[in-house]
Amino acid sequence: MSSFEPSAISASNGDAAAGLAWKAVALLAGAELLHDDQLVRTAVRAVRSVAGRQNSDGTYLLASRSDNLESLWFHELQIAHAVASLGLQTGDPDLLASASRAARFHMNETQPDHATNQPWGLSAFLINADTHLMAEGLVHAAAVDQPERLSGISLILLADALYSWRRR
Repeated sequence: MSSFEPSAISASNGDAAAGLAWKAVALLAGAELLHDDQLVRTAVRAVRSVAGRQNSDGTYLLASRSDNLESLWFHELQIAHAVASLGLQTGDPDLLASASRAARFHMNETQPDHATNQPWGLSAFLINADTHLMAEGLVHAAAVDQPERLSGISLILLADALYSWRRR
């Protein structure tokens, strides 16, 4: 990711970083609907501004001892999902590599089901064959609470993952 300039994002800004990444995913959808290449480039730049600050261990956020792990992991998963989604939709190799690194980190170091019962990060875990087991776990966790009916957010995330994969 030589084109990125690393500068860690504090975990206390995780909500803002995740919000920016997801707004960029929404901007991409609108830009493509309007056939506006300039807006597409803006969306990619916005997500790259977050992914470009990824830490060498694969995390996007720099945590302190006082940060709550579940909140940290939740924001990490939100960012990883958005980075993967936009990477898949645009074919951006740097974004795909970033999402894959994040997926490997979370596969080995965290417990996403402690942070959320929604499949945040699903797209990132699907990029890397070594992390497919985590993708299965996220989908399972989303269905455990209400097996007869997934939450609206879970359905949106599943649809986004499917849409992104079909675009690649």
